[in-house]
Amino acid sequence: MLYIILFIQYNGLEHTESDDKMVKEYLREKADSLTAEKERLTAQKERLDGIRERLHKSIDEVQKKEDVDFEIFSPRADMRVSKEMLNEMHQQMNDVKRQQAQTARELEEVTAKLDKFLYMLEEVQNLPD
Repeated sequence: MLYIILFIQYNGLEHTESDDKMVKEYLREKADSLTAEKERLTAQKERLDGIRERLHKSIDEVQKKEDVDFEIFSPRADMRVSKEMLNEMHQQMNDVKRQQAQTARELEEVTAKLDKFLYMLEEVQNLPD
């Protein structure tokens, strides 16, 4: 849409203020939606960082509290086994790492798009009337 307005102006064709308003409105809406998406992804990234930190602390605590290699001789053998817990926590940690990587990629894409739309919006606002 912006390109149409620029084409019209470049070729000296007639365009109206409503064209400019329409383009500005579209760019603002797009920038607003991308800003909201960026905020959502940033919040998700922070949430995943917190989960990862808690998992890391839990793994450290389990490893410090118990001698995992000698658990087979434990009288509580029928209770949840430490190695099992550690394996499950490591699996959760790997899942969180994958989610973090995906979120980081999405956040990078959204940020690039947002920057592009903000630049276009700035250019449109600087066009002569």
